[in-house]
Amino acid sequence: MNENTTIGTVRNILHAFPRINIAWLIDGEGDMFVEKQGKMLNDEPIGYHVNNNYKDICEDLRADNKDLREENKRLRDTVLDLMHKNERLMIENAQLQAKSQKESKQEIL
Repeated sequence: MNENTTIGTVRNILHAFPRINIAWLIDGEGDMFVEKQGKMLNDEPIGYHVNNNYKDICEDLRADNKDLREENKRLRDTVLDLMHKNERLMIENAQLQAKSQKESKQEIL
């Protein structure tokens, strides 16, 4: 499904094809159709449950999200450490330049 598809379009597809697995429709994952749950009444589904891959997909996403948050924190900490190191090196560089200029002036005199 492309990113420009509206919720209304998805709703229309699900209304026209009530056995379509929404996870399959959105991500292309799992089975195309969900299993029936209950009986049909006047050709209307009483209820369907989403393919059992849905819970696994959600758990995988939660785990990935947790891992990404931890990696993000590590990267932020690394960036802060590098910024502090850069700041110290800039100060040291300025001090060395000032010392070098002072020595150059003394040699001229």
